[in-house]
Amino acid sequence: RQSKAQMSQARSGTCQKLFEDGRKRSEAIEKQLRRQELEEREQLLAESVHSKRTSDGRVFSRLYDQAREAKERLEAARAEAARAEEAELRARMVGAQAAATPAA
Repeated sequence: RQSKAQMSQARSGTCQKLFEDGRKRSEAIEKQLRRQELEEREQLLAESVHSKRTSDGRVFSRLYDQAREAKERLEAARAEAARAEEAELRARMVGAQAAATPAA
């Protein structure tokens, strides 16, 4: 049997070996991750549907035209709502004035 004192003492170089093993493991994992990232990047470039395409510039026009048209529709709807509200207020005012004036 080993005594507690003997069990608490590590062999010389054990800590250094553990440190080196951990460092080697970390380096191997990092190397593998870099290799996987490179392979994935190469695969994406090889299989990209956009790699041989050129822009004709219309995509931005379409996007901005749609946004401009939506903004114009919103402004038109707001203006129509304001006109309807104003017409309703005028009708109420005319009705209130008619009720306030005595009949002759």
